[in-house]
Amino acid sequence: MSMPVMIMHLLLDAWSGRDPGRVPEPDLVMADPAQVEAYLRAGREDGFFAHIYFFHVLQTSPLICPGDRVLDLACGPANQLALMARMHPQSRFIGVDASETMLQRARETAERLGATNIEFCQGDMARLDGFADASVDVIVSTMALHHLADFHHLQQACLEMRRVLKPGGGLYVVDFGRLKRDGTRNFFSNDRLAKQPPVFAQDFRHSMAAAFSLGEIEKAFAVFGASIQVHPTLIAPFMVAICTEARRTLEEAERLHLQQKFSGLTLAQRQDFFDFIRLFTRAGYPLACELG
Repeated sequence: MSMPVMIMHLLLDAWSGRDPGRVPEPDLVMADPAQVEAYLRAGREDGFFAHIYFFHVLQTSPLICPGDRVLDLACGPANQLALMARMHPQSRFIGVDASETMLQRARETAERLGATNIEFCQGDMARLDGFADASVDVIVSTMALHHLADFHHLQQACLEMRRVLKPGGGLYVVDFGRLKRDGTRNFFSNDRLAKQPPVFAQDFRHSMAAAFSLGEIEKAFAVFGASIQVHPTLIAPFMVAICTEARRTLEEAERLHLQQKFSGLTLAQRQDFFDFIRLFTRAGYPLACELG
């Protein structure tokens, strides 16, 4: 990814006065086998999302305490969830997804990576009927809000998250924010076109078009009050992170483990990681621990 070109697109987007409005996903539940397979491969160790998944594992680490019950909403094929579960073997994880096809692949991923502290269930993130009030310690959800049908469902999902989260619990939600220009969205979705199957690039474009605006996200998550922080990326909200403050300080062994995981990324993935995190860190959202 060319950083100067990306900055140019984000500046043009920030200067654009026209909001095109939201275009909901053609399929609110990803069940097509080709789509699921493309998403699964993008999140594997050598995939397009590997550096982003590492970022999420890093940022959630100070939120998760030993013995916690952690809920991952719209867990997908569990590439990220399995990494998170292995990082915190003393905690229990529950992956929820609306797609049974995704959950089948998620179980395979957990088995392949040896993540034995995960259970999976089918469900709707806007209706967490199977979870009692104040029954989970941490809620994680990444790149899922744009799959909700409309703003009403976004509000319902936030109310459900607040209902099932314990007082003082941890929250980490990241998704696209709505960009204004087709050119900016096309830049991000086409950046690695040669390394992606066409169905993945198409899904990427649909996801960005279905993103909620920063204002909508802030309004929906206001139900959490002052306990959360909202961090849009630099210049324009390509992505938005909504999170609580750290619940603990990482131990030295955990820092070393994260450093080793980072060192295990390829040189290209590490460069992608630093390009990506600059959009957050330069906008005031720091890394959970420093990496060499």
